[in-house]
Amino acid sequence: MVRSRYTNKNSQRYISINSIHAKIGEILCKSLPAYHAFSGCDYTASFSRKGKVRPLKILENDVKAQHAFIELGVEEEVKELTYQILENYLCKVYGKKTLQCINDVRTEVFFDKYRPKGNKDRISCVKNLDGSMMPPCSKVLKKKIQRTHMIARRWMSSVNPYPARENPLQSGWLLEENKYTIHWFEGDATPKTIDVICEDDDNEETDSDGEENDMNDSDDSDEESSDED
Repeated sequence: MVRSRYTNKNSQRYISINSIHAKIGEILCKSLPAYHAFSGCDYTASFSRKGKVRPLKILENDVKAQHAFIELGVEEEVKELTYQILENYLCKVYGKKTLQCINDVRTEVFFDKYRPKGNKDRISCVKNLDGSMMPPCSKVLKKKIQRTHMIARRWMSSVNPYPARENPLQSGWLLEENKYTIHWFEGDATPKTIDVICEDDDNEETDSDGEENDMNDSDDSDEESSDED
């Protein structure tokens, strides 16, 4: 019999771990370490304002996600199918059960919160934009799953005489100045089309500045000619 002591102010009680295991089942129990790392722990960031309770209730009804979390704790590499299942699970956590792509969920959540209503100005709708309300994009989510994989593997192998050894640089971290920092995503931060638009705007500003300078130089030369006359 395994028990855990729970203390609350002036009272304390013992909770039977065996009873909890028997009630929620073997599969869900094995998925909890990776779920804890995924939903936020000392080593991984949490999803803003999502907490632990509601995502856990969704997990209880999602057997595929339970098996995916188990694989994160035992497999050496994360399978592509595991990425897809956990992405679908996160869509449910953000209340979009019919969507499969987390990027589509980001769009829906943005429009739900900041879509202009009536004759309201569009710009005013996004002045108080709170980015924490939206889920991570697919590139950021992939790195988060990699960090979850490393942490879950270490926890799951902690009872082994030779625990799993992971390379943080291959699991969503960067080494900078002898310190590990989060590697948020691979690739560009913005679409190339946005970069092209920004470059065009910069070129237009440069051209306009050049034209103004030319006009000023022309005016100065005219004034000098009149003075000589």
